[in-house]
Amino acid sequence: MASKKCKGKIIFSNNRLRLNTNSIANINPTILSKNMGKVTLESWSDNDIFFGKNKSVLHIDYMTLELISHPSYSFESPLSNGSFYTLGFQKISDLGSFSCHFKENEILLNGEISFNLGVKDVVYNDFKKSGLVLFGEIGVRLDSDILVFDKYGVDWEKKSSDKELYSKEANPTFSSDRPKVELI
Repeated sequence: MASKKCKGKIIFSNNRLRLNTNSIANINPTILSKNMGKVTLESWSDNDIFFGKNKSVLHIDYMTLELISHPSYSFESPLSNGSFYTLGFQKISDLGSFSCHFKENEILLNGEISFNLGVKDVVYNDFKKSGLVLFGEIGVRLDSDILVFDKYGVDWEKKSSDKELYSKEANPTFSSDRPKVELI
């Protein structure tokens, strides 16, 4: 399947994301205290990754975007609903004003980043035209573990019910209080 390039930005405005249940057991207080809670967003070379340099720094490993159905828009492709897109460090740029801090099982995000992403042709129109692309989660590398943060944290039942209400009744709770995604 062919894909088309899509550019955009994510705007963070005091967004708090919570640590999910599976990640809580993986917190290493030594690494967290060494970084004083500061989480970096870096562009790693293949060499850095090969020699494990990326594993010694508390850093953002990836971010995800998701496309969720909403009564205001009918998807052209049935594959669009629930599709997600991973933004690794290779797809992120313009980090100047971005900051991320870990504190008490949450991260606080501010600033903005730009991204370049390949989107499959079959879902491209829905991705670009729907206005329904939402920020999903963020993965933070801590040693050899990935800590996953999202709006709901450990409350997966609320996430599931809010998502259903958003898709069926246009209830805005699922989409509120998230970083804003703008496509260019």
